[in-house]
Amino acid sequence: MWLLLASSAQATVPDLYGTGGWSMGAGTGGASIVVDGAAARLNPAGLNGIDEPEIALGFSAALPSLLPVPDLWWDTDRDGVVTSADPPLAWELPVEDAIGLHLNGGRDVGGRFGIGFSVYVPANRLLQFAAVEPELPTWFQYGHRQERFALAVGLGGEVLPGFSVGASVDVIAAARVTLYATLDATIDAGGVTTGDTVSDLVGEVVLDVHDITFEVVPDYAPIIGAVWDLGPIVPALEGLRLAGTWRGSAGLLIAADLDVQANVAASGIGDLDPFVFAALLDLGVSVQDHYVPGQAVFSIGYARPGGRVYAEGRWTAWERMQLNVARIDGLDLTSPLVDIDDKVVDGSAYSALFASVLGGRAGGELLLPPIPVGGRADSLTFIVRGGGGFEPSPLVDQSASSAILDADRVFGTAGLGLRHGDPFALVQGPVHHDLAFQYHHLARGALERSSDVPTAGYPVDADSLPIGGHVIVLMAEVGFAY
Repeated sequence: MWLLLASSAQATVPDLYGTGGWSMGAGTGGASIVVDGAAARLNPAGLNGIDEPEIALGFSAALPSLLPVPDLWWDTDRDGVVTSADPPLAWELPVEDAIGLHLNGGRDVGGRFGIGFSVYVPANRLLQFAAVEPELPTWFQYGHRQERFALAVGLGGEVLPGFSVGASVDVIAAARVTLYATLDATIDAGGVTTGDTVSDLVGEVVLDVHDITFEVVPDYAPIIGAVWDLGPIVPALEGLRLAGTWRGSAGLLIAADLDVQANVAASGIGDLDPFVFAALLDLGVSVQDHYVPGQAVFSIGYARPGGRVYAEGRWTAWERMQLNVARIDGLDLTSPLVDIDDKVVDGSAYSALFASVLGGRAGGELLLPPIPVGGRADSLTFIVRGGGGFEPSPLVDQSASSAILDADRVFGTAGLGLRHGDPFALVQGPVHHDLAFQYHHLARGALERSSDVPTAGYPVDADSLPIGGHVIVLMAEVGFAY
């Protein structure tokens, strides 16, 4: 039997909320002006702007607060049918706080090139594979996909005066599981006495697991980018930059093969001779558990020594996105007595339509005049950041068999940075500290979902499922040149 589990969603915490102290405080983007290790994810062409080796370590917490759903009809007594006698299901949305560490770093190579990396490590778990029941309400954007290790590494360089290109890879994980097992049982109907049950006829049942293997291998989404600084061509436009990036699509594929053989030895059944009944079940499971859609970014920025600003649009291709729902694709059961291959139907069938969306964001930072403090610290330079953006929901339509929740998202960000020399002379410096705050508002709405009879996943005392809420993101980072 083949089960297909296909999944969400955009990507990880860095894709939703950004990475690096300045980007998270200045609108989560900046493909045209990024010049630190975060460029490995935002735009690898910006890596050539790194003047000296640097590294930054940050901590972020994304705290979602989504509207709760009402009690639902469900087969809570597990008798196989949903009726008004079933106690209502108090459904908790499968959404958790996303807490983790950010690590960004890079260095120049030969003066015209730069290399860098951007890593996000969730605090609770590196990876989480989870399927959802489509009949139960699920926020596909804010579920388990945020519990993902994320790594991008890249190289960028100036190939013409003012024109830089770069390439990087967004690394995700793929897994494969194999299990081979044999189940042996005996049935002896001889000497049956009054009051014997079927279980009295079954002897010892032996389950022998022969082999289990689990592998995790990498998969890659390529990222290419370019930045064009117009200053070398038109001096009056010094600091004005145009940029574009493209990220290819990828999917985290979990492939599981289960080979189970069941042997049942029977004796004492009427005039039949003792015999062994064998059944072989081939079970294959493929899980595209973390789909990363293709994305194009177009950005314009302006950077001067006293600050920088940008505005950009993001086009994200969602058409191939599917939820992480287990779906039967076929059945292969080898047995001399039964043939049920064509009797198996998909109990989790659903239909949903997703479309590409165009979002936007803008932001910037302003460096305040330095405050001399003397000594190794030299001076204190405060940096004020701000930005915001919007991201439309890609969910266009769905059938009555699912309860997928999503909403348009509008967000604002604010940040504060401090730069100074190293007072302890441990590193070359400068040292920087950054704080960022984000507020993401999810538009209110409702998914109409009413029925005249108890129906699995439908509200007991309401005609719709509420949509809306917000996400608060906090981030702190410290970094230095070495």
